[in-house]
Amino acid sequence: MRGTAEAAPALARTAAAWGGTKRVRVERWSVRFREAGSGLPLVLVHGLGVSADYWYRNGPPLAAAGFRVLAPDLPGFGRSEGPGGALSVPEQAAALRAWAEVVGLGPAAYVG
Repeated sequence: MRGTAEAAPALARTAAAWGGTKRVRVERWSVRFREAGSGLPLVLVHGLGVSADYWYRNGPPLAAAGFRVLAPDLPGFGRSEGPGGALSVPEQAAALRAWAEVVGLGPAAYVG
């Protein structure tokens, strides 16, 4: 575990990175996501009816603890494009898998 003197600057850096967003094209949609940190990848997946912003309290501390933390807006949620109607849960899972491939994620832990 990092000491207090090391933890504060790391948290400030990861909070600043988390405050920005990125976009990638996944199939026919532009998908927004947040990313901070480096290390083992950890993907924070929001529930239905919210967005990646739901994880604002969790992303920076996890990144400061040594993880590469990513949180996408699933298609049709937050600031990501999506279909005119809702995607089913299996369709959202397929979209999440496609997003992971586009960002070159590889094996990761998924939390949600």
